[in-house]
Amino acid sequence: MHISNVEPLPHQIAAVYEEMLIRQPLRFLLADDPGAGKTIMAGLLIRELMLRGDLERCLIVCPANLAEQWQDEMIEKFQTAFHIMGRSDIEASASGNPFNDHDLVIGRIDLLKQDDNVERLNAVEWDLVVVDESHKMSAHYYGNEVKRTARYQLGEQLGTKARHLLMMTATPHNGKDEDFNLSMGLLDPDRFEGRLRSGAPMLDPSDIMRRMLKEEMVDFDGHPLFPERRAYTVNYDLSEAEFDLYEAVTNYVTEEMNRADQLGKGKNGERRRTVVGFALTILQRRLASSPAAIHESLKRRHRRLQLRLEEAQGDKFGDAFRRWKHHDELDGLISKWTAKHTPTEVTEKLQFRRVPSFPSLSPSQLRADPHLEAREAFSTITHAEKGEMRAVVPPWRFSKTPSSIDTWTPDLGEHNMDVFHGIIGPPKSEVESLQESQVIW
Repeated sequence: MHISNVEPLPHQIAAVYEEMLIRQPLRFLLADDPGAGKTIMAGLLIRELMLRGDLERCLIVCPANLAEQWQDEMIEKFQTAFHIMGRSDIEASASGNPFNDHDLVIGRIDLLKQDDNVERLNAVEWDLVVVDESHKMSAHYYGNEVKRTARYQLGEQLGTKARHLLMMTATPHNGKDEDFNLSMGLLDPDRFEGRLRSGAPMLDPSDIMRRMLKEEMVDFDGHPLFPERRAYTVNYDLSEAEFDLYEAVTNYVTEEMNRADQLGKGKNGERRRTVVGFALTILQRRLASSPAAIHESLKRRHRRLQLRLEEAQGDKFGDAFRRWKHHDELDGLISKWTAKHTPTEVTEKLQFRRVPSFPSLSPSQLRADPHLEAREAFSTITHAEKGEMRAVVPPWRFSKTPSSIDTWTPDLGEHNMDVFHGIIGPPKSEVESLQESQVIW
């Protein structure tokens, strides 16, 4: 165990040396309870594979908020430096594929799932891929069709590009056997192919999965690592105000649940009824938590219902949030309105409403603008070859220093004789000879 700066616990040693290292190639789901130290187990596996010469390239896939934590853990506990792949790495990659530029990489799952990065990942291979919070790579059945999320599709692809694949989560099962079966398909697509038949038992995944609860974890002396969890029901009397609040929320939930039952009779009603029922159950949980919690929940719900009411009454643009929410519709209305007016008319209407504005004008429109003309923003200058032309005068004015423009920008080479003959010094005939031979333009 001297491959790290940690003293691993019995269940961590068992996971690495009795469950994972014996499998070649590794396809495994580590689903121990929270607090078991799954990061440490993954680090031990990585270091052991390195020492055995079985790992050179490794990719750790995790949610964005865990990337720095993974990097710190690997360097502090295992002296192994991983590079966090970011957008700047992708844009600046000299090889065109940043995943080829580093052997030890930490990738944020929502960055990796993007189409262009999926293509880059498809061009490289890994000795080991570790997926943290692997339940986020989810897929679901809708009718007879499987809906695979982009994260799930990323998991499918990585499985084909990794010799070893370790998935880790504390919540491997969401209560639906079919979804769990799809998740296990990332590890063994042949065995977990297809939908479970109605009434058929779920396939046994114990040979590619370990699930250890906190109650099973002990130290080397056999003492439990976590205190025993005991649940008790404690009765207490509500105050008059608390009782009134409880009754009001209960009545509200009951009334809305009855409405939800009615929703279940319409098109897509069953799904809507389930969603409404779940939201109302959350209200009851918040009520049981504290008065402050239910107060915040009811305030948010009141705000959402108020927004819906205002939208139903046609007020879709009453504040910044609603304007953002309906920005596509708002952009269309603005485009339709501005198409009927000139820039000047639009400006006048906006300024009348005290909206700071100025028309966007073309160069020809600017030269003909009466306001700029009245402010002497242009000056007429005579050009030796092009005749009279209008030039923009600097907008600032000095009381004693002229700010007008008297001459036009010189043409290329117009002052060659003054520079070469008058300042540098060669005879005029020599400068003319250089001009004729086009040495000087």
